[in-house]
Amino acid sequence: MELLHLLLISASCILVGVVGNHAAPPLPSEIYWKNKLPNTPMPTMLHDLLRPADQEGKASTDGAKSRNIYTPTHTNTIFEQANFQVYTKKQPSQLLNLSQPLQQFALSKYSPSLGKSTIPKDNAAINRQLMDSPGASLFFLERDLYPGAKMNLHFVVGTPSGTTFLPKSLAEVTPFSSGKLPEIFNQFAISQKSEEAKLISQIIMDCEQPAIENEEKYCATSLESLVDYGTSKLGKNVNVLTTVILGDKGKRTRTRKQPYVVSSGVREIVSDNLVPCHSLPYLYAVFYCHETSAHTAQAYVVPLVGADGMKIRATAVCHQDTSKWDPDHVAFQVFKVKPGTVPICHFLTEDSIVWVAKNKDI
Repeated sequence: MELLHLLLISASCILVGVVGNHAAPPLPSEIYWKNKLPNTPMPTMLHDLLRPADQEGKASTDGAKSRNIYTPTHTNTIFEQANFQVYTKKQPSQLLNLSQPLQQFALSKYSPSLGKSTIPKDNAAINRQLMDSPGASLFFLERDLYPGAKMNLHFVVGTPSGTTFLPKSLAEVTPFSSGKLPEIFNQFAISQKSEEAKLISQIIMDCEQPAIENEEKYCATSLESLVDYGTSKLGKNVNVLTTVILGDKGKRTRTRKQPYVVSSGVREIVSDNLVPCHSLPYLYAVFYCHETSAHTAQAYVVPLVGADGMKIRATAVCHQDTSKWDPDHVAFQVFKVKPGTVPICHFLTEDSIVWVAKNKDI
């Protein structure tokens, strides 16, 4: 499971922006958000996952034809009628670059979780890749969070381009379990021996594995289920924080590691507990959420300035208690520390969010 939290973190820098006006009428998912969270703006990133860019000016329906039985011969038709993009052999997948080994993709795009490591301890080459991966670069120690601190960071978006949330009605009838893997592969026309199939299997199994002690986890397969989970833990008086890339140079921060300096204005977010949610590189938008126990994690808003002048308003989470983490977790390898000795922090990338109790200072 360690391959899930580094991929999760390697897949996260996010916009705190408020959704603007659009030509298309609101989707049912947007209405659901506004009804459940009338005083909480939807982050721009989440709004962008509601429909493909080429559908932005068109109305979409909430799961049209969702009661049909899916087969490879008509999967595309069903999803196209719902105006949502899905990746199949006829509509080439961007989930994986199939010329790239799964391990390399995972190390650069998909963060490991805090559970047991899936990286062989005796595989020095893979361990070196893990240490050099974008996800590993986003870890830091809480004591280093001060104005003027320098960090080499690599923000990578892990959500495949064009990915969208499924409408709730469609998500509810779309299988998402290890017991349904053959059905999933058949539905999306994916070879069971492909690299895509391996990644899909790994993601689903990580979602199903028990959380570590003092945490609870959940994988949300629709915007509605994401909202329901966040509000079930913190109520409706919440903020949803993201990392914001400021200016028009953001694409450069996603393609290479570079030095960043922490600017003045670091803010501690007051909230007894947090619910971080990380986007997974799945066939459609899926978020891996984990609730931290009260007072075991702390969120910060951190202004960063890159060597190329790029400015980022980053969201960071610091875990105060790491005693239950896998001793082989990459963060301990990076900092040469042992579980439970010092708070371990990480920046979120722009396709992750963190739910916090509302704070007027945000």
